[in-house]
Amino acid sequence: MSTSPSRTDKIIVVDDDARAWMRNGLLAGRLVDGPVRLAGDLAYFPFGEHPDKGDFEVGGAVEGVVIDYAPAALVGEPGWPRIENLHGHASLHRVELRVRGHTMQMRPEGKPVDFTGVEARINNIEEDSVLEVSGTGRAPAATVLTFLRASPVGASLDNAFVQAQGEGNWQVPLSLHIPLTGTQPIRVAGALEVKDASLSLADTLPTLSNLSGRIEFTESLLKAHDLKGRLLGDVVSISGGIGKGEKGLVFEGRLTSEALADVLGERFKPLLDGATPYRFAIQRSPEGAYDLRLDASLEGLAIDAPAPLGKDAAARRPLQVRWVDRRKGDASLDI
Repeated sequence: MSTSPSRTDKIIVVDDDARAWMRNGLLAGRLVDGPVRLAGDLAYFPFGEHPDKGDFEVGGAVEGVVIDYAPAALVGEPGWPRIENLHGHASLHRVELRVRGHTMQMRPEGKPVDFTGVEARINNIEEDSVLEVSGTGRAPAATVLTFLRASPVGASLDNAFVQAQGEGNWQVPLSLHIPLTGTQPIRVAGALEVKDASLSLADTLPTLSNLSGRIEFTESLLKAHDLKGRLLGDVVSISGGIGKGEKGLVFEGRLTSEALADVLGERFKPLLDGATPYRFAIQRSPEGAYDLRLDASLEGLAIDAPAPLGKDAAARRPLQVRWVDRRKGDASLDI
């Protein structure tokens, strides 16, 4: 008795979620040339479960492709900016759908981010379909920050970039893992790669200038790699991270009397002289509450003030300032 599939079976069965994604996600484009290769026993078509029984592939060059790969209806508000003006190659090989883009754009709020090395892939259109998208974007800082705000990354990082401003040309390697069944969480892995750039998270905060290095992010954490710049007029190094499994984002540098006077006010300028090393750490709990801590020995900084506040430059007088946002209670400030 034969155990091979009946030839009256459906030629190809596409997972309902994958079919819905292809119907709603593949919005436009032109297949320039699409040769078809088909060989083997058609009882096993499209040969996803039985690659030894035959082969099937259709594909070719594509132009002007538009893919709404992760709309708000699938992933929740605000959704991901769609892929536009993709030029590259598309193919369906057995049960794997793949689109490779030599060039393409995402246009958050109408501002273009140019991507290269783009790949969109559904590993199996018949069952447990997962969409994977990867590529590297390049754009001016203002456009990259708009991209972060207009995508789910902004909310996952507690909207840290809502008021942010920056300068320079930034690079953004990005990959997304999106289960189309809707039962598994979306995974994000990306980075901001900067060189001689500037970044200010808000008008009321000091600007990081001459910033170079890499800031990695996922759907649940942010991490600094070889990140250096200038803050409050002096060199600063940034390490560590915030989010799941991280112990805090740490800034280490020197506070100069000039910088302190700029922050505290002009009337403090005659009272301060010199500089002191500092360590500033930002921690974020799983519940989203922030813990900020500043430690400085004050060694090297002279303070011309009556006792007990005054000191000469050589004296150590450890200073610790801690601010805690409990989210479910009052914030506290300890000095």
